[in-house]
Amino acid sequence: MKNILIYSLVFSIVSLSCSNRNEKQVDIHDFKRVTGLKTRKVLPINMVCPVNMILMDSLFLFRSMSNCDTNYFHLYKYPDFKHIKSFGDPGNGPNEFFEGELTYSCKTVIQDNTIWLEDLNHKMFKKIDLTNNKVIKSIVFPREIGMPVNVYFQEDEYIIGNCISEYKGAFFLYNFITNEIKINKNVPAYPGINDGNRLMMYKNIIKIKPSCDRILVAYQFINQIDIFDFNFNKILSVKTKEKKTRVIGSDDQYSTPKGAWHFFSDVYLTNNNIFVLYNKYKMDISPEELTSQKSIILKFDWKGDLIEKIILPDYVDKFVIDKNELQIIALQLSDENPFLIYNLE
Repeated sequence: MKNILIYSLVFSIVSLSCSNRNEKQVDIHDFKRVTGLKTRKVLPINMVCPVNMILMDSLFLFRSMSNCDTNYFHLYKYPDFKHIKSFGDPGNGPNEFFEGELTYSCKTVIQDNTIWLEDLNHKMFKKIDLTNNKVIKSIVFPREIGMPVNVYFQEDEYIIGNCISEYKGAFFLYNFITNEIKINKNVPAYPGINDGNRLMMYKNIIKIKPSCDRILVAYQFINQIDIFDFNFNKILSVKTKEKKTRVIGSDDQYSTPKGAWHFFSDVYLTNNNIFVLYNKYKMDISPEELTSQKSIILKFDWKGDLIEKIILPDYVDKFVIDKNELQIIALQLSDENPFLIYNLE
């Protein structure tokens, strides 16, 4: 009996130690290694209403809103940003989109001159041949995943993304060859939130490490990062310490943040590091204040340690970084010159 008690005690201590090792809390406000970027360049892309973008080695692709342009998607060369083509006509035809959206891949190149895109209102994924802009394959959204966002395609076999039908931070892996669906509902709890609501608080960002062996989930308004393997085993959890108390306002449908505190607004991954865009909550900033706000990019390694805090001279909404981590391309959603470049050298 004594041996069993000793074994149980040792097991509990080891388990607690492993648990603590896999959960980190980072004090970003007192972090000393700060890099302030002062120089920027406005990209010579005369395009209105861009809302999302991807950087793939020598190609830069972005999406514009349907009511702002005749095409959803615009492809440019990188790094000279020469326009290659625009495609994705709005409409209900077989090669058209009704609210098109980008998808992603852990691979950083377009293979076979094809790319998967999302047709949200038609509830389909469409594979496009970029030589003629024709749809060569389509997949209807399974009912279990609702209307997915932040979608990654892996090797023309399975899809990873946000499970919007859950509204609680769940994400899924869908093998469209075998038609198997796996949903991870193990998400962090937020005190005082009614689980019955559709929770904006649990809005998250899904990213895949370029080496294709890790899934990263950033819970935007909880300011927490969880890293999983492809069996949904959690490897690491990182959360920021916040000085400002968070206040949540609820109504019949949504629980949303109140008060101008900071949140994770975008994430970009390289094989070496994790970059997190840390912004003041835009809905509670006046237009006058916004002009003086500066975005922060938090640079973590894959052990969850904060290694650098990069302060941009502007407030930006989204960003990408080249594979050598030498250049940031940022997007301002409400600006006349939406694309900005910052050099990290």
